[in-house]
Amino acid sequence: MIDPIVVEFPLRGEWIAPNTPGKKIPSHGTDMLGQRYAYDFVRTDPASRGVRFFKPNTLHYLILGVRLRDCFGWGQTIYSPVTGTVVQAKDGWPERQRVHLARDLVIVLKHALTFNIERAGDLRQVTGNYSIIGMSDGSLC
Repeated sequence: MIDPIVVEFPLRGEWIAPNTPGKKIPSHGTDMLGQRYAYDFVRTDPASRGVRFFKPNTLHYLILGVRLRDCFGWGQTIYSPVTGTVVQAKDGWPERQRVHLARDLVIVLKHALTFNIERAGDLRQVTGNYSIIGMSDGSLC
């Protein structure tokens, strides 16, 4: 039997996880690109009862979108969830300037219909920036 790996929560404050392996496995509908047990974390405003992740009002978000710097999670410190050594990290993928519901849904749909891992030169178009941590037992996180 394999011993369980204890993974600490990598964030501080009030956060929600809209996509988790607690809802379905694979959590993002695919086993590719490390998505089988992936979590999506969104920092929320406790005053909004865990619903809003941005400072402007909801109508502003739906019509114009919200600048990333106006999202509560923007610029927050991320802590390592395990003890280990970073074995690979990719940074520098350009951030989008705004979060907009309709635009973001179109991007997700486009990737779902057209992304081909065999032809992808840079996976960050679907994964974003990332880090991989090697643990003492040889597992990767």
